[in-house]
Amino acid sequence: MMSNKLAAYFGGGAGYENGQWSDPTFTLHQLNPDGSVVEKNYKTVADAFGGVDTVIKDIYSKLGDLPGGGVKDQDALMWSETENAFVALHGLEGKKTNSKLKFLLDGAIAQGSSEAITGNQLYMMSNQLAAYFGGGARYENGKWLDPIFRLANEQHPISKFLKLVQMV
Repeated sequence: MMSNKLAAYFGGGAGYENGQWSDPTFTLHQLNPDGSVVEKNYKTVADAFGGVDTVIKDIYSKLGDLPGGGVKDQDALMWSETENAFVALHGLEGKKTNSKLKFLLDGAIAQGSSEAITGNQLYMMSNQLAAYFGGGARYENGKWLDPIFRLANEQHPISKFLKLVQMV
């Protein structure tokens, strides 16, 4: 019968029997503000689509509540099965580029440590090592400055200084 076929197109249990239409019921799951899930029933297709729209908007708005704006705004440090490591690639698939890690705490520089060390720690260690050489050796503006030593009131770079010392 045509009425039954029409009711079947609506779904949701809609029907036509003995001259009476029975309403469909469409059940959607929605999230409450506290995170619990509730079922909500709708009696028309239009209302059910309105409910779907509400659920999608609610989920989308909750993404913005995540720290850092959620995955829609920020890339993340992710585990890569291919690399068998955490990777800091970002960008669209096929166009991913390397990136920096910033705002790290200083890691432990100790035997057995697996913590990341920072640029600041490397800089401090480099300057300390340079100070052991003496002669003004240092790391400055991204470059190593060689030590200069005085022998018999003349300045010499370390390579020449060592040759002069060997001759004495």
